[in-house]
Amino acid sequence: MKKRFSEEQIIGFMREAEAPGDGERAAEEAAGRDAPGSGGEPRCATAKVVTVPAKRELVRFAQGKGMSERRALKLAGMSPSVLRYERKDDGNGELRERIVAMAHRHRRHGYRMIHLRLRQAGWRVNLKRVRRLYRQENLMVQKRKRKKVALCDRQPLIQPSRANEVWSMDFVFDRLADGRSLKCLTVVDDATHESVTITPDTAISGAYVTRILERVKQERGLPKVIRSDNGKEFCGRAMAIWAHENKVALRWPGTGVRRVMA
Repeated sequence: MKKRFSEEQIIGFMREAEAPGDGERAAEEAAGRDAPGSGGEPRCATAKVVTVPAKRELVRFAQGKGMSERRALKLAGMSPSVLRYERKDDGNGELRERIVAMAHRHRRHGYRMIHLRLRQAGWRVNLKRVRRLYRQENLMVQKRKRKKVALCDRQPLIQPSRANEVWSMDFVFDRLADGRSLKCLTVVDDATHESVTITPDTAISGAYVTRILERVKQERGLPKVIRSDNGKEFCGRAMAIWAHENKVALRWPGTGVRRVMA
């Protein structure tokens, strides 16, 4: 289990509690409360212990250093019953494992997209339950950094052997004479390099992309696989629902799409 505080931080809490005449104030700060008359300003830059697991860790560390349980509980601001409490099985073990596996496979999916995929896989679970388990496992999506790092090993592109097996789609941008931006959705058959469709507009969202593909579906059917980059229009909820309903696999091989489109 990963420690929430370093050994130096916990020792700092203990030293403040051992200071003459200042043990009560240190215990309050360690427990995450402001002492009376402090004006809400912390006395030190030490991280505060605010969660129950963190307080348990503080108590057990203090006991390991020779401090009595009663004194350690006073330091952390915790009762003996809370210290000895053991969490009961909530019956969500299998669902929790599935959520963690999906979050690791789809690194940029939040709990809403994971809930959608669970429903598509046949799980009868509501959104609030998925959100609670998702947050308990600390799976929140981190903000993207400027440096591009591959989230997984890239796989080579396999050239299809016949038409209407694999398509690739991407956006091409231009600008009109009046300065407005022009966005074109281009779809190409990877086997024949035929242009399936080129749809220009000033704005194309994920829902708009699905409507374009529905129109193409009426004209020539759909492929088994569609490749694209990981833009929001191709990785969003609208495309995920459409692909599931039409039994089309979505693949995001990265720079390989541009090689096919070229």
